[in-house]
Amino acid sequence: MLGKSEILAFWFILGYCGIGLSQNLPSLLLEKNINATFSIIAYDAEQGEWGIAVATNNIYVGNSTVHIEPGVGAFSIIAETEPQYAIDGFEHLSAGASIEKAISSTRDTDKNAHYRQVAGIDKLGNTFAFTGEALKYWKGTAKHIMGEHYVVLGNQLHTAV
Repeated sequence: MLGKSEILAFWFILGYCGIGLSQNLPSLLLEKNINATFSIIAYDAEQGEWGIAVATNNIYVGNSTVHIEPGVGAFSIIAETEPQYAIDGFEHLSAGASIEKAISSTRDTDKNAHYRQVAGIDKLGNTFAFTGEALKYWKGTAKHIMGEHYVVLGNQLHTAV
């Protein structure tokens, strides 16, 4: 059971981060400037289900980075998020387009695509991802790795990653 002082400290830290006085909770607690973001998106072909996990320095990031439509596909958008990739992507996938086309069609009209990382998996487990060119100028490294039924994205990662 948490005591009164622990509860007050928690709310103070949460409030402190929430009003923009600190970059993020890990940075505040560890007294380090931590910015790394990564996402993993995967498909279970036996169950026909997707899963997405995102870890970053911002609280409440899931509402803008995680998009799943059962029976259609899934998208994860990190760095500078843009939900239009998922909105358009689901439309394209539903119309029979490939996952690459579903993502590329939005990227081709997105004047800020160079600031984004986007990954998608269709209902067959096909994957596609891109890492925007401008992310190479952010501190650390940015890249994506695609495999059978999964994609991992990361930015501002340690250079050894």
